[in-house]
Amino acid sequence: AASDVYKRQIQYIAEQELRRSLEEFGAEGGTVVVMQPQTGALLAIASYPTYDPNDFVNEDPDLLPDPSVSKMWEPGSIFKIVTWAAGLDSGTINPNTTFYDEGALEVGGRVIRNWDRKGHGLVTMTDGLVQSLNTVASFVSTSMGKDRFYTYLRRFGFGDLTEVDLASEGPGMVKLPGDSHWFPSELGTNSFGQGIAVTPMQMIVAVATVANRGTMVKPHVVHQFQVPDPDSGELETVVVEPMVVRRAISQETADTLTGMLVEVVEQGATRAQVPGYRIAGKTGTAQIPTPYGYHPNDTIASFVGFAPADDPQFIVLVKLDKPT
Repeated sequence: AASDVYKRQIQYIAEQELRRSLEEFGAEGGTVVVMQPQTGALLAIASYPTYDPNDFVNEDPDLLPDPSVSKMWEPGSIFKIVTWAAGLDSGTINPNTTFYDEGALEVGGRVIRNWDRKGHGLVTMTDGLVQSLNTVASFVSTSMGKDRFYTYLRRFGFGDLTEVDLASEGPGMVKLPGDSHWFPSELGTNSFGQGIAVTPMQMIVAVATVANRGTMVKPHVVHQFQVPDPDSGELETVVVEPMVVRRAISQETADTLTGMLVEVVEQGATRAQVPGYRIAGKTGTAQIPTPYGYHPNDTIASFVGFAPADDPQFIVLVKLDKPT
């Protein structure tokens, strides 16, 4: 019973903080997901705008699907976690691998630029993650080559359902080499979360795989349920056991990347710091595609992180739509 109270408190905090953030940053909507990385147990899911489930018949039907599993977006820089995981695991890079960043890198006929439109000179892979450099992400993916890069994306579950026990889940959208609408430049842009679409659930499950030392587990909401015994009719409790999906990366890769993500929080995403704890995480500011290219002003802000970094008890994903 104590754990039920604890989960209710987490859900309450998630809802309150989401609402507060939407007001503070003038955003039109958002989603927060909190999960245990080792078990896949979902501790909180909150989205806004929402509806009154007591009166759902009279609510806007567009609000009924759960955005945590049905609303896909181009995740932007939080996706670099997956690119770095693939680069480290395949032996393509290590944290101290260097790259001379001129501020632009041509991939498949398209020029990739950094968010600040600047070159940062000689940087390590850790610097590239801390400073969130798109050129470095593209260097990692192109160094791996398309076959290996997209194999890792599939291993992390992108393009597939997580099979969480919630209705209306979508698979996101990953274009693969060989598809008629895949272009060589996407090996560059996909590395920093552009031209690829994910759901909040897919994204948190992927990063939870890093927190769980490389092992992906299936997310679930229901902890236990009761079924009548066929003979006596008495209710028996069935506990939902954690289910391992696959090993996506080695333990060593996950540990190395976790260390790099701690540096990201300590040097870059400093607002995510919690005194006395090592926090691993990454921010993202994603552009929003329109039929005419990316929107000039609107973005989707996000953060995904887990704590404590050396023995993660929970992972949190926050997504805010169009903060003004």
